Amino acid sequence: MFMINQKFAVITGDIVKSHNIKDYDRQTLIEALKNSFEEINAQLLQEKELPFELYRGDSFQAVIKQPRIALEIGLMLRAKIRSLTQFKRKDSIYWDTRLAIGIGKIDYFADRIVESDGEAFKFSGKVLDSMKRDERLRIHTPWNEVNEELKVECTFADAIISRWSVNQSEVIYRYLLKRETQKKLAEQFNISQPALRKRLVVSGNIDSINVFINRYKSLIQSKLI
Repeated sequence: MFMINQKFAVITGDIVKSHNIKDYDRQTLIEALKNSFEEINAQLLQEKELPFELYRGDSFQAVIKQPRIALEIGLMLRAKIRSLTQFKRKDSIYWDTRLAIGIGKIDYFADRIVESDGEAFKFSGKVLDSMKRDERLRIHTPWNEVNEELKVECTFADAIISRWSVNQSEVIYRYLLKRETQKKLAEQFNISQPALRKRLVVSGNIDSINVFINRYKSLIQSKLI
C-alpha cells in the first residue's frame, strides 16, 4: 500500500549507439544487465518483484520506491554497461547509456513497468528526450531549485564518468554495490591495493562521485520529510 503523495524515482536508460553493437555482443550486454538488476535488487532494494524492465532491446526502466538512492543505482548501471565494452576494432567506442531520473508521484501501476504512468514517468521520459547529443545524465524533480542545482552537478559528474575505463568501471560498479574496503576489492580483482586505489580513487575520482551522491541524497531527503 502506497501513500497518496508518496514520491518515487523512475530511471530510464537507453544504450548509446546501440545499432553499432553486434548481435552476439548485444546478448552479452542484455544478460549482464539482467544480472546487475538482480544484484542491485538483492543488495539494496530487496523487492519481491524485480523493479527493472528491459524493452526494445536497447532500453531499460526501473521504479525505485526510495528516491534518495536512485542516483546511486543509476550510476551502478552506467558503470556496469561501460565495464562490458568490447574493443574489437580500431574505431570501437565505449558502450554507454543515457540516464534520466524522474522523481514524483505515480498514478498508475501496470503489470509492466513501461506501461505504468504518472509524474515520475513523465519527468524521466521528458528529460531523456530533451538530452543534448553528448549528455548522459539528467535528473528532474518537482522542485525547481533542486533541478537547477542537480543540472550543474550532473554535468560535472558526467565529465568524470565519461572517462572511466573498462577496468575502472568494473571496480566502481562493485564498490558502489557493496561499499567494500579497498583491501577487499583488491583481493576480489586480484590486483594490488595501490593498483586498486589508482582505478577507484586517483583515476576514477570516486571521492568526487561520493560527494555528488551524498549531496543528492541530502537534497531529496530534505524534500521528502
